[in-house]
Parts: sequence; C-alpha cells; structure tokens
Amino acid sequence: MHTYPICRICGNTKLYFSGHLGNLPQINYCSKSAEEAKHLKKIPINLFFCEHCYHFQLGESFSPEETFKTYSYATQFTPSIRKHGNTIVDWFTEKYGMQKNAFVVELASSDGAILRSFVDRGYTRVLGIEPAANIARIARKNGIKTEAKFFSRAFAASVVRRHGKADFVLARNVLAHVPETVDFLQGIRDLLKPEGVFCVETPYGKNLIDFFEFDSIYHEHLSYYLVSTLQYAFGRAGLAIINIEETNMHTGSLAVFAKRVEAKHPVSPHVAEYMQEERKNGYFEKQLYKNFIAKCKLRIANIQPYVSRIRKQESVLVGYGAAAKANVIINLAGITPETINFIVDRNPLKHHTWAPGSGIPIKPVAQLAASPAKHIILFAWNFADQILQANKDLSRAGKQFHVLIPKPMRITPELLQKKNSFKFYRSLDV
Repeated sequence: MHTYPICRICGNTKLYFSGHLGNLPQINYCSKSAEEAKHLKKIPINLFFCEHCYHFQLGESFSPEETFKTYSYATQFTPSIRKHGNTIVDWFTEKYGMQKNAFVVELASSDGAILRSFVDRGYTRVLGIEPAANIARIARKNGIKTEAKFFSRAFAASVVRRHGKADFVLARNVLAHVPETVDFLQGIRDLLKPEGVFCVETPYGKNLIDFFEFDSIYHEHLSYYLVSTLQYAFGRAGLAIINIEETNMHTGSLAVFAKRVEAKHPVSPHVAEYMQEERKNGYFEKQLYKNFIAKCKLRIANIQPYVSRIRKQESVLVGYGAAAKANVIINLAGITPETINFIVDRNPLKHHTWAPGSGIPIKPVAQLAASPAKHIILFAWNFADQILQANKDLSRAGKQFHVLIPKPMRITPELLQKKNSFKFYRSLDV
C-alpha cells in the first residue's frame, strides 16, 4: 500500500481529512477462483481536500505495478466508443487544423480503440502508450503501434528521441490515475511541438459531488479534478488550458484542451467561466467534501436492503456490467454471491473469473437469455439507455432492470426514451 500524505498538485502537507468511505480491493483484478477473490487485500478509501489548490484526492493506493499486472479494462468494450473516437478526431481537425501527416500520441491508450478512429480516418502516424502489458498486446494485435510503458517526463524524452515531437497528445481517463501529476504534465509539455495541442478527458469533480457518484472512487482514481485545480496543475507544468468541451462519457466528463504557455492558440472565455462557477458554488470549501462523504455513506446504506428485497422475491438475481463501478458498489454495500448469483459482462477478459472482494462469478452476456432471473441489477447505469436498447428482447420477455446509482430504482426503456442516461440521471432529484 502506498500512502501519500501531501497534495499531489501543490505539495501542501496540511490536507483536510474529508472522511473514510470504506475498504476496497484492486477493483479491476479478476480472480481465478471465488476463494481468491474473497481474500484479496483491501485498503482504505480515505479522502483529503487541499485548501490551497482545491484538489480532492485519495490518501492511499496500490502500487502501479500491482494495479496493472493483470488489468482487465479494455476500451473497446465501452458502449459508443467508436462514435466518441470520431468526435475526438473532429475536435482536433476542426478546432486545431490537424493534418493527415500529424503525429498523434495517446497516453493510456488501452486496446487502441480510440487511435483506431484516427487510423480509419487516414492518420497513419499514431502511437499508443499503455501501462498494462496484456492490454498493449491486444492493441498491437489490432494493428495499433503501442508501447507498454508508464508515461513520465523521463519516458517522454525517450519518445521524442525515437519518434520526434507530437502535434497532438491525447490522455483519456488517465490523469486521475497518475501518482505524480506535475511530472506527468511536464512530460506532455516536453512531448508537444511548440504549437502542439494536448487534450485530457477526465470525469468532472463537480459532477462527482453533485450526483454522489461514489462508484467512481477507488484506488486507481487518485485524484478528482475541478477546472480550477487542473489550471493550477497545468500552470506548474508550463501548460495552459485553452478550451473545454463537455461530453456524455461516464455521465459527464470534461475534455480539456491545453497548449504550451508560450503557444499562440487563443483561450476560450469558457475556461474562466468554469472557474468562477466553481468558486461561486462552494467547491473551494472543505465542508462541502465532508458533507459529500457523509451523504454517500447514507446512499450506500440504502443499497443492500433494496437488493435484498428483490432477492427475497426471486430464486435468481443477476447483475449487468462487471466494470469497476460494479465492484465498488458491491464491496461498499456488502453484496455477496448469496444476494447476486452472477454478473454478465461483454469483456471476454472477465468471463469465467470472479469479482474482486465478493467472489461473485462473471459470465458472458449470452447467459442472461437462458437465466430464469426476472430482475437485473444494471451496474453500468451510465450506459443504461444503450444497454436497454441492445437488450429489448429481455424487456419484452418480462425481465426488469434496476439501477443503484444515483439512487436505487427500477428503470424501463420508456423512461429513457426521451433522454439518454446522462440527461436522465442529471434530471433526478438526488
């Protein structure tokens, strides 16, 4: 276990303790047996707030080597990833004039699904850098040039020596995982050409707080960012934010575009507007974060009774989606194989393994149709509309879907008909 007693952004040693949410194992580890899964080491989820740069972070983590040795998350199994990949290509081409000969580097590139969107649009100079060796092998098998390395300032120098500087650098859902944030960002600055553009896509800390998305809090996610905190971190690394786009991915992420501070790209007024809004609405106040933890605990306490009530009515209860979110909920709420018989998932890397901490079996989605289960717990609630659309036959067969975040409730295709998952959950009174 790694303990980090100082702010990862500014180095402040007097962090405010916001609260303890529970204990979790390595959340993306797939065990080879139920017994192994149940006896995985768990470490605390302790959260801290920095009153100097307004950074919200975990105090403990597993080592990167432990986390990525047998990693099971792969981008290609995320719904809508191909569409989102094309959106990213459009951002770079339409906003920043990316040409077909541009050198594009993606950090934490997973199985290459996003870089595949660039290649399919005629961009041939792409490079993925992925810390999980098993996932990097999948990317290379899929024809995407990928190096299995942890990115850092030192490794950036190696990339520049061997490949030259990049026109565009993309980092999707990785900055929250980085233990040495400023070093990571300095590496990006060193990797960029003088007028190059960096895009980091990250869940928005404001949404985490507003909608009590505690299932996003686990040891791989070391940091939870406001725009104000990102601007401070970028400034320490010689970068500056130039624009922000909101996306529906993961129920509300930010795509933050940045340049080297001396570059000529104009800065959108949206950047200052985000930071003013954060200050105005209390996101710089430590009590907000303490209250957030307390309210999350109340919501966690409501989950097990809700699931147990359904289970008592049925002989079989199953879950849909064995992603990290599911394992956070399951472990914090104390859900066991006696409550949920098995979970189905699209990712074959997880099939015929057991969920970390609980020992609940994970099976292919095809197992759902043959199951007598009438109720399905939809752990992948952030993709509810797409999952229900893809499983209309299950709804027609009388199977009922339930979500547990942001509050336990039954959902139907009709409920989501006029709004996607993102808009629907944002409309709830939570």
